[in-house]
Amino acid sequence: MNTSLENKRSKLVAALSSIPVHMRQCLQKLKADGEDCRKRPDLLWYLLLQSAATLGSSRGWDGLCGDPATLDSISYSKLASLDAETRETHILAALRKAKVRMQTIKAPQLASNVARIASMGGVEQATKRMLSLSGRDEKFRFMRQFDGIGEKYGRNAWMDIYDPAFRDTVAVDMRLKKVAKELGFSGRSYRDAETFYCAIARDAGLEPWELDRLLYNFTSHFLNVIGYIENQDKDTVFISKVSCGARKEGNNMQSSEQDNNFITNSRSELPNFTPKFQRTFDKCDPEIRDMFLDLVNRFIMYPIKRYTTNKPNYSMSKNTVFCCIYLQREVLLIELKVDNHNLPSKSLKLEEYKDASKPGKSPYITFRVTNKNQLEEAFHLIDEAFKFNLDMRQAEKVLK
Repeated sequence: MNTSLENKRSKLVAALSSIPVHMRQCLQKLKADGEDCRKRPDLLWYLLLQSAATLGSSRGWDGLCGDPATLDSISYSKLASLDAETRETHILAALRKAKVRMQTIKAPQLASNVARIASMGGVEQATKRMLSLSGRDEKFRFMRQFDGIGEKYGRNAWMDIYDPAFRDTVAVDMRLKKVAKELGFSGRSYRDAETFYCAIARDAGLEPWELDRLLYNFTSHFLNVIGYIENQDKDTVFISKVSCGARKEGNNMQSSEQDNNFITNSRSELPNFTPKFQRTFDKCDPEIRDMFLDLVNRFIMYPIKRYTTNKPNYSMSKNTVFCCIYLQREVLLIELKVDNHNLPSKSLKLEEYKDASKPGKSPYITFRVTNKNQLEEAFHLIDEAFKFNLDMRQAEKVLK
């Protein structure tokens, strides 16, 4: 390892060795929540739902597991009484309502898992069997038998309940891969990545489980510690949102003081505001400022260009997608444009927003955001546009 990478690793170890109080409180809350979750009689089914909700985007947790009504609508007891076709249709409707990613893939997987649990004697019997297993390998194999559970979630399901057999485990996802890449990690296997992080945890005096939860929930903080932002191209950066939860965003446990810390940390990751934009930002109501920071920090893994000008607007763009956020004292005005020439706009579901008076022009959406519900709608539309565009670029590369 060269001197620069050694220095980054040392900085990370030092930061992990002396985490602030709110991070320690976060770890304590996650452990307590895990112990409480183990008491659920339907634990196995809940963990399978939680895994499906967060695969592809942890924001799916809010709409599914974080919404009691939606969660109850697909309880094991209700699904077990349905025939196979009706069960899958019912699950699909719930996933769509919750805005979970890859709904058409996950619905049949979950329906199949209901049948598998039924073959074990029902969810309570299957859960008892699950909790009676001994040894990490046996527990890992048990979870892997279910559809939709791979290397990561075979570990993460147990980590979410703070299982003793998985406290020396790391669930490597895109956030942890990003940190590892910045530290010069070049291994290819999951086991290599886990060994890499376990060594860092040992040097920092932490359980690998603790390191995993810290890097997942406070990614941007630790990336800043090792100088990630400083090394990026000025126009292209990755935006990260600090979230405190057991591999989900629906259970934010930060106090108001910690929320203020989050806003400060997030603000430092944005590009330098022009003087006029800064003045506009400072004049906005605190709630509007918070919603603005929340929105732009949600695009966690997308390499997008972002910038401010001398006008009171903030722009994000990637390939043919352009989003402009206009700051006003009591409202966010957002304009989303998609130049979809040679791209199937129906897949983006933006046809209903297209301005019929301007034939041949790019589809666009304009909307006002004054509350959290409108913010969620804005986020999902912008996220869909960026995700769609990035996927199409990958498809074009394959076709070429």
